[in-house]
Amino acid sequence: MESNKGKNEGSRGRGKKKVGKGIPRSGKYKPRSSDKPKGESKDYQGFKKRKGTPLPKFSEDVRLNKFLSNAGICSRREADVLISTGVVSVNGEIVTEMGYKVKPTDTVKYDGISINPDTKRYVLLNKPKDFVVSMDDPWGRKTVMNLIVKACKERIFPVGRMGKDTTGLLLFTNDGDMEQKLTHPKFKASKIFHVTLDKNMEQEDLDKLTAGLYVDDAMFSAKDASFIKVNIVQEEGFDYKEYFFPSDSLIPYIYVFQGTHNPLDEKFFRIYRLQDDRDTSLIVERYNANFRITEGFTHNLKDSLKLTDYMIVDGDGIKRKANLLSNRTFPLGPDDISYFVSDFPGPADSITMIYESKKSISDLNMKKIVMGDTIDAIKLIDSVKVHLVNPYTKASKTEVVVTNRYYAKGYGLVEWGSDKLNTHYRLEKILSNDWWAEFAQGPQVKM
Repeated sequence: MESNKGKNEGSRGRGKKKVGKGIPRSGKYKPRSSDKPKGESKDYQGFKKRKGTPLPKFSEDVRLNKFLSNAGICSRREADVLISTGVVSVNGEIVTEMGYKVKPTDTVKYDGISINPDTKRYVLLNKPKDFVVSMDDPWGRKTVMNLIVKACKERIFPVGRMGKDTTGLLLFTNDGDMEQKLTHPKFKASKIFHVTLDKNMEQEDLDKLTAGLYVDDAMFSAKDASFIKVNIVQEEGFDYKEYFFPSDSLIPYIYVFQGTHNPLDEKFFRIYRLQDDRDTSLIVERYNANFRITEGFTHNLKDSLKLTDYMIVDGDGIKRKANLLSNRTFPLGPDDISYFVSDFPGPADSITMIYESKKSISDLNMKKIVMGDTIDAIKLIDSVKVHLVNPYTKASKTEVVVTNRYYAKGYGLVEWGSDKLNTHYRLEKILSNDWWAEFAQGPQVKM
C-alpha cells in the first residue's frame, strides 16, 4: 500500500504548485500569527463563521473534502469544486488533487483564511408551518435558519427536506458523516409521515401507496401504510366548541345581526338542536331582513364539528342541496386549517356553483363587547372562493372573498365583515324562539 508521506509534504515556497507524489519537503510550515483568525473570520457564502472550540485530536488522516465539510464550509461535493479551482491550500501549498488527505498537524486554508474544525453540533427543531427548509430563500420567505440562528455559534445545516406546510422533527448538524448516513439512498434510512387528510381514505388507497405510485414520472412507494386514530390535543384553556357554537342555554334562540353601514340591513340566524338516538345535530338557518331563508347548515357536534348537510335557497326560492366534498367547517386549534368544499349542481338550465372555504385562527386572545358585556373571543380568517360554471358554454367565473369572523365564548359567531364587499355585521340582540313563531313569516321553499 502506498504511503501518504509524499502527498502531505511540500515546499514552503509561495508559488501555486500542485502538491502530490514526488514533491520533496523542504521544511515544516509554521503559520504566522497573522494567519490565525481573530474573532469573526471571513464571510463564507453569506454566513459569518465564528471561531469555535476545536475538535479532539484525530489520529487518522482525513480526506480534504471531508475536512472542509466537517468544518461547515460546504458539502463534500461542493468541496471538490473548491479544491479543483485552487482556492484551498495545505501548509501553504495550493491543493487541486482529489482524494488528498489531511494530517492532524496540517494547516488548511480556504481563500487565504485558516480553517479550524468546529465541535460537532446537533440541533433538533419541531418545525412549524410556513417556514422553508433552506439556508436562504430567493423569494424572501421565512426559512428554518431564522428559528435556530442562536442555537450555536457553529454553522449547521438542515438534514433532509420538508415542505413549507409540513410540521415535525428536523435535524440540524455540521456532522457530514451523519448527514450522509441519514440522506444517502444507499443507507436506506426510513422516514415516517403522519398525514391528516381533508377527505376519507379507503384501504385500497393504502394498498396503492405500498404497491407504488408514479409522481412526476418517478415511482414512489411506502414500506408500510396504515390508519391511525388521532386524539387532537387542544391549546390549554381552549375548547373550540365553547367559541364556535352557542352554549346550551342559548339554544333555541334567534340571533339578530345588524349591518354597521346600514342599520336597516339585518340578518337573522335561527339556531336549534335536533336530538335522536344516533347523534346530536345543531341546525343553523340564515334569513334576510324579510325573513326569507337563504342558507341552512346541519352540524354534527359529536364528530369534530363536521357539517352533515348544507343547502342554499336561490332568488326563485328553490332549495339547492350541496354535495359535500370536504366538510370540516372549523379549525381544531391555532395551528390547524379547516377546509369546506361543496358544489351545487343545478338543473340543466342553471349555473353550477362550487364553494370553497378555508378557515384559520389568527388571534386566540381577544376581547369582544357582545351586547354590552366584554367576552373572550377568537378571530378567524375565512378565505372563500366561489366558482361559477355555465354547463352549456363552459364559461366560468371565480371570485375570492376574505372575511374576518369573530366568535365569542358561549355565544358563537358575534361579528363578521369583508373589506372587499364593504360589509360588516354585529350581533345586536338575541330573541326567543317564541318570538320567532309569533312574528316571523315562515318563507316558502320550493323543493
